[in-house]
Amino acid sequence: MIERQELGKLGEKLAKQYLESKNYQIIDQNYKNYFGEIDLIAKEGNFFVFVEVKTRLKNTFGRPEESITRQKQKKLIRISGQYLLENKIDPENYRIDSIAIEVDEISHQAKIRHLKNAVSYF
Repeated sequence: MIERQELGKLGEKLAKQYLESKNYQIIDQNYKNYFGEIDLIAKEGNFFVFVEVKTRLKNTFGRPEESITRQKQKKLIRISGQYLLENKIDPENYRIDSIAIEVDEISHQAKIRHLKNAVSYF
């Protein structure tokens, strides 16, 4: 059985490889500030993309992206906002995406879903 922490690291590695294959430039990984942590920060052209990676085993309950609750969304907005402020980045040029990864525990095959603008701004 894959350990939870190992599964998370695998998911982040797969998400990073996926984004790079789509010509995103990875800026930071596991960025932390006062409000919390975000898995990946990337650039797509002039856009900054903050990425929350959720990885689950194929047979676990629910889809990975379903675990991004409204409370988690608010936290992601605060984290990304603080990053933009610290780095003097125009707040018009960013979005928060989610990458949902389902891993088959037996074959270790992964299904990746990239959800652009996954976080609602309220």
